[in-house]
Amino acid sequence: MRLFFCPTSQEPNLPPGRNQETAKEMMSEAIQNLIRLSELDLQLQGFRKKLAGIPPALETAGKTLAAEEKILADLRNASANLANSIRDKDATSKVALDTIEKFKAHLKVVHNQKEYAAAQKQLDSARMINEQMQNEMIEARMRQEELEPKLKTAEERVAREQESFRQEETVLKAEQGELEEKVRILDGERQTRIAQVEPRILSIYTRLVKGGRLPAMVPVISGVCQGCSIATPPQDYNRMIADPDGTHTCPHCGRLTYYQAPPPQEETPKKAAAKKGVKKAVAKKGAAEQTEDSPEGEKPNEDEDSFQTGELPRTEESPA
Repeated sequence: MRLFFCPTSQEPNLPPGRNQETAKEMMSEAIQNLIRLSELDLQLQGFRKKLAGIPPALETAGKTLAAEEKILADLRNASANLANSIRDKDATSKVALDTIEKFKAHLKVVHNQKEYAAAQKQLDSARMINEQMQNEMIEARMRQEELEPKLKTAEERVAREQESFRQEETVLKAEQGELEEKVRILDGERQTRIAQVEPRILSIYTRLVKGGRLPAMVPVISGVCQGCSIATPPQDYNRMIADPDGTHTCPHCGRLTYYQAPPPQEETPKKAAAKKGVKKAVAKKGAAEQTEDSPEGEKPNEDEDSFQTGELPRTEESPA
């Protein structure tokens, strides 16, 4: 449940000209250490998330290249199969031609009708086979010709995808190296800062990080937790104001919290006009009260008014 309230405690205001950097300098070292530790873990989470996304990105880029390579491989296999088929059919055609020549010679030396009929049948069969092989070779060569532009296009696309993949891989590998170096540096600083955290606080902090509550250390400004945006109970907020160097916990999201003075509010034109109107009203009221307190029938000293306004006193003109 969201709580809304206006804190009744007087919050310490920074002197004029003090900014949030000055306020940070006024914090205890323990709080500054926890703030920095929380920033480190948030940065490490982002870097590790990017690192985890690099292998899938490489895999996606590789899949695109693999798909184009498969298309090219299928076209090459089809072209090779056609070439093998043409070669086999050509060999069969040659056998049929040899058979034709053989039985043509045999027909010249046969001695009876039966042998002639048998030889003629073999000759006709060889001629049919040869004709069939020739037709099938023509069809296969036509299909080969149709495949040639497709093969060329597929080869060009594969070459483009290979170049694109190499470039993307180079970029991703470089990014991976940079991220790993950043993680190494930040993790080293993190280990140093963890060693400076009180065990009780570290136990709470570790639980928050494992639970994904990042940032785990957040300020409470104007009574509102900056982690969950829910108002802190007044009694807790009063304790935070009384102990600005202490480490506290939000009763709603469980994050570690610390007190941070609200930033100075800039005066808007509307507020300035309202303030000016209040001043005028107060001045007018004071003037009215002064008039009421003066004796009845007493007139203001015109000479004094004239002196204050810079005007000459008025004189009565004698009748003409």
